[in-house]
Amino acid sequence: MELRQLRYLVAVAKQGHITRAADDVHVTQSALSQQIRRLEAELGIELLHRTPTGVSLTPAGVDLVRRAEVVLGEGAAAEAEVLAHRSVVRGLVRVAATAAAAPVVALALAGFHRERPDVRLVMRQASAVELPGLVSRGTVDVAVGDPRADDVGAAAGVVFAPRAAEPLVLLGATGGVEALRSTPVVLPEEGSALRDTIIAACEELGFGPLALLEASDPTTVLALVDQGLGCAVVPSSWREGGEPLPALSHTVLVLSAESGGTPASALLRERLLEV
Repeated sequence: MELRQLRYLVAVAKQGHITRAADDVHVTQSALSQQIRRLEAELGIELLHRTPTGVSLTPAGVDLVRRAEVVLGEGAAAEAEVLAHRSVVRGLVRVAATAAAAPVVALALAGFHRERPDVRLVMRQASAVELPGLVSRGTVDVAVGDPRADDVGAAAGVVFAPRAAEPLVLLGATGGVEALRSTPVVLPEEGSALRDTIIAACEELGFGPLALLEASDPTTVLALVDQGLGCAVVPSSWREGGEPLPALSHTVLVLSAESGGTPASALLRERLLEV
């Protein structure tokens, strides 16, 4: 049982709706739902009654929320006491993100800024292959994207933590990965783990994808697919209604310096892993 799971459950209890609760705690709806279901699985009991119009607490959920509010209150008090000893967290945190990761990074930065207004944030976009080097050279404090594991391992002084794996879906075609044999594909950028995943899935079936265009920005990829210029394999959060590809998933990494960085960058790193 994790504090963030309790925080999410309390938000659901307050809002009575998953989407509004997700907005309240500044995470995506899918992330919040996943954490609540994980908590239910760990406890072996349902905490929510789910209906088409919203959610309500089960008796077990009511009891847990009552306890959670006490625990979260104590946690906030403990954090405040610690911060009082080291003064207000200040400084500059430099962040890099791939185009694909930029929307969720922006969500995290918005929530972080509201909580830590004394921390100045600077964000830049970079390709997946650039991220390990930016962190290794100290150009940025934290980076978010999907560089290849080999590229991360080759960068001196860089550590990473994976965010939860996300299912992949097929847009603009049907028939699973096999559809990529005959349909032009919008491939992600070179050096990204997502591109490697797609190519490996095709090669396992004995063919190479017909790469008509390359793009990694979600808005651009969706526009190309909508215009009928090709199909795309993308994380399920990019658009509802895609054809699920059960065997394929995608993991985004949060990279940081092995030294741990400043208190402000460490706090932001934890927020990026949550959102």
